[in-house]
Amino acid sequence: MSDFEQAKNLLLNLCTELASLFDEAKNLPGITTNPFASWQAGINQMRRHINEGLLRVAVVGAIKSGKSTFLNAFLGAEHLRRGAGVLTSIVTRINTGGPLSATLSFKNIRQINDEVNRSLVLFPGKALDTLEGPADIANPKHRAILQKALDELAADKLMASDTRNPHAVVLASLLEGFEKVQTYLGSDSGTLVLSGRDFDLHRDFVSQEKLASYLSDIALTVPEKASFKDHVEFADCQGSDSPNPMHLAKIEEYLLKAHLIIYVVSSRTGLRQADIRFLSLLKQMGLDGLIYFVLNCDLTEHSSLEDLVRVNEQAHKEIELLKPEPQIFAFSALYTLFCATSQNLPEKDKARLEQWKVEKKLLAFVEEQQAQFIELIERRLTQDRKTMLLQSHADRLAAMAVGLSQWMRFASGLAEKDSGQARGMAQTLDREAKTLTQVRSMIRDTLDGSLISAKKEMGMQVDRFLDMRHGDVVSGVRKFINDYNPDLTGLSKSDAAVSTIVYAAFQNLKNAVDGHLTHEVNPTMIRFVRTQEKEIQRLFENIGGPFGAMVREAVSRYNKALQELGLEPGLDVERSLPPVEVEQVKRQSALAVPPLASSMQYAVSIRTEAVMRSGWQSMVRGVKGLFKLSAKSPEQSRQDTLSVAVSRMKKQTEESLMDQFLDYRENLKYQYIFKLMDQVADSLWASLFERFKLFTQGSAQTFGLIEQKAEQKQNALKQMDAMQEKLTGLMKQLEDLRTAQG
Repeated sequence: MSDFEQAKNLLLNLCTELASLFDEAKNLPGITTNPFASWQAGINQMRRHINEGLLRVAVVGAIKSGKSTFLNAFLGAEHLRRGAGVLTSIVTRINTGGPLSATLSFKNIRQINDEVNRSLVLFPGKALDTLEGPADIANPKHRAILQKALDELAADKLMASDTRNPHAVVLASLLEGFEKVQTYLGSDSGTLVLSGRDFDLHRDFVSQEKLASYLSDIALTVPEKASFKDHVEFADCQGSDSPNPMHLAKIEEYLLKAHLIIYVVSSRTGLRQADIRFLSLLKQMGLDGLIYFVLNCDLTEHSSLEDLVRVNEQAHKEIELLKPEPQIFAFSALYTLFCATSQNLPEKDKARLEQWKVEKKLLAFVEEQQAQFIELIERRLTQDRKTMLLQSHADRLAAMAVGLSQWMRFASGLAEKDSGQARGMAQTLDREAKTLTQVRSMIRDTLDGSLISAKKEMGMQVDRFLDMRHGDVVSGVRKFINDYNPDLTGLSKSDAAVSTIVYAAFQNLKNAVDGHLTHEVNPTMIRFVRTQEKEIQRLFENIGGPFGAMVREAVSRYNKALQELGLEPGLDVERSLPPVEVEQVKRQSALAVPPLASSMQYAVSIRTEAVMRSGWQSMVRGVKGLFKLSAKSPEQSRQDTLSVAVSRMKKQTEESLMDQFLDYRENLKYQYIFKLMDQVADSLWASLFERFKLFTQGSAQTFGLIEQKAEQKQNALKQMDAMQEKLTGLMKQLEDLRTAQG
């Protein structure tokens, strides 16, 4: 068992022990309610976070760079289909430390139908006229109509050329795969778990678009390998150079949650243009500090160590232009995988492995590079585990333990007094407790007022950033659409039906807009949101300062009253204000920035308007008419009229996108920014008054001890002495744990 696993188990055991002490304390004579309820709830929440907290490692790179091979190598088996996933939009998550299984989560029927209807925007042909409303893939009649429409499209020459678009592919895939997956489709998301001999069937869902199109998530659980234990999740992301911008948008969503990024570059191709674009995007998103590079070596391609070193040095120079002082490790994932699975290799692969082993110097180099890489990743994961899991939770548990210890010393001191003396003390302390309660209420009111004002200002910043007329983001999208001038030569030369040409032109426009949203707008939005998060951090630190001073003053008065009564001070003044941690709040509340590119539904809006208004139909009819009436050559006539059609499409797309941006702006404010501010405010409130509340509410309960008979009080004092002894040991273990992990 690793040091981390031992520390995690110790922390969980200490949670259980402290919760047990809270139960003992609330059952003392005279304690009629539970003054420790909030702390007990905190411990339960802490247990969940310790058990659920994942460190996420994203494995990214261009298509065919060896990402799946890399993961198979370090998981020690062929869990992932190598070379698959060119068309797949699924990020495959792999969790270590459990029995072999694959959990496939399916989209619900509404999500599938949304995709179907988005692919039908301006779909050519007459077959769809009989749908009588939005398409429903669960309706056999609708599936037949959709298949007929696809057959008509496939029969057109244009769709056999390079203009065939991913939306037609998605529709064809959904229709082809429906029969196999319909069991798992419903109003809610269905789930399929594959284990044992069925585990390998998950590969079909990843590699076959007709099945992958129905998945919302795929998660594998595999046995642990080396020190990659539980609480580590690897993600096999499909190629960053996928032709579908929405695939990249899904990768971006996962990267925002990742703690570490492993970027795989093939030694056969070196850094490609797609790699440069993607690395630039990661830099824009502020994620370049998380990246470690693997130059995945094809040992068959390199005749000598000198050749591999040359390739490695060239890759280093190229990457350094984008990321200063990159950490790059050159080794062969396939060699590692073959070594791990040598007993089951086909004869051809065994021969390759034996051939590689002849190159002693080459192997010594890649094995050393691999060892350095593993050491670094293990160290980084261990450090992140400490930061995310042990330090914050151990600190909070220690604060609870100290608070309980102080409360029991106070309660013991009160119980040792005679009844008359204790009642007088109780009246004095009750007055001070009421003062503390008043301060508490005043700070809550002030905090709520500050929160209202801060939300107003933060909301105005979001409104300015996404201003529909003058904001840089929206203006940039408008400009991109207005400047979009496709080369219509290929379309105008086609003798395909006019409606087919118009459909292809619109899908080209949509792909271009989706690409702009993914490559330009998403990173800009992420930078803005992170700036707002830092502003929230600064805001609450400024708010917390004066509040902390008020709390310290009130607590000092309370402690002074205790001392004047001959009792030990109950609260540690200096520990009354832990720091505000926005990142910690985000993790605990599971808040995530709403995705932009992948959530834009502007095509659906266009589709709705196309049905409700005659504008699009008139435009298509007009195009047809111009084709017939124009005195120009057929090719020139088509190009001119297509230009008119594209202009109309651009206008309609822009209007629809503006509506989408308005919705996104409100969603960003109310579903993320404001919720985060509420959560941080509640966290600050809890930090200020977690121990303080125990004395304002728990002290009143403690006074019940003085009314007990002498024998009961003596028993209570003995019980608290035993509890203090347990607490002393518990706090010693916590302090040792915090010191060891510091």
